[in-house]
Amino acid sequence: MARNSAETRRRLVAAADELFYRQGIRAVGVDAVAEAAGVTKRTLYYHFASKDDLIAAYLADRDLPTLGRYQSLIPDPAEPAARQIHRIFEQLGKNAKDPRWKGCSFLRAAAEFANLPGHPARVVAARHKKRFEAWFRVILATDGSADDDCLARQLMILFDGAVAQILVHRDPSYAESAGAAASITGSSPPNRASNAAADAERDEQTISIIRAGFGAVAVVRRARSKRPPWRISVAGSAYPKVRSPPFPASQTDPPPTRA
Repeated sequence: MARNSAETRRRLVAAADELFYRQGIRAVGVDAVAEAAGVTKRTLYYHFASKDDLIAAYLADRDLPTLGRYQSLIPDPAEPAARQIHRIFEQLGKNAKDPRWKGCSFLRAAAEFANLPGHPARVVAARHKKRFEAWFRVILATDGSADDDCLARQLMILFDGAVAQILVHRDPSYAESAGAAASITGSSPPNRASNAAADAERDEQTISIIRAGFGAVAVVRRARSKRPPWRISVAGSAYPKVRSPPFPASQTDPPPTRA
């Protein structure tokens, strides 16, 4: 009896996996899942107290296998982090070329229940993404990165961002573009150090140019301050000193406004 019960549960989760991923979670009712599994709705509710429990089981069943498929791409965990990261994004592009690919089930589930922060789908999705991010930290540690947490988060953003762009545009090449950016993010510390040194040198050059510009402005201001004032004198009287404009008024200037 226990074996039959476990088998029935497995069939229900498998049916939910097929329907939820292909059509969307909210679009599929428990009647359709029970029918696809070859059981009654009553049997479904014997194994799952609610549809939400079934949704959580569907996502939990995908959690470790999804991560495991990507981890299996790395033949040698000791190879450079940039190479490992390239393999991951390369596989994402290959997956997206499959007509049956409809994006990340965890991102889609979180989007469907975006207005319900505590929903089981959101909880399982967040756990999966954190697990994936933790794996990125392990990869980055291969090169002795000193900022694994920040870089792992950046890689996660690039990965999920590529998934979103592919879904929107139906263009798998976004995985390649994201992979190129990710390889730079996950490059070895010497490369990051040299890039930082180059950036610092450019910043110093920029500062020097700005300082030179301020110096030139100061010279011009001092030169103008030494110019003698323009006097207008009339027989028997003298007007106060009035400084002349530095250049004659343009012929295109608007006429003065009358008081």
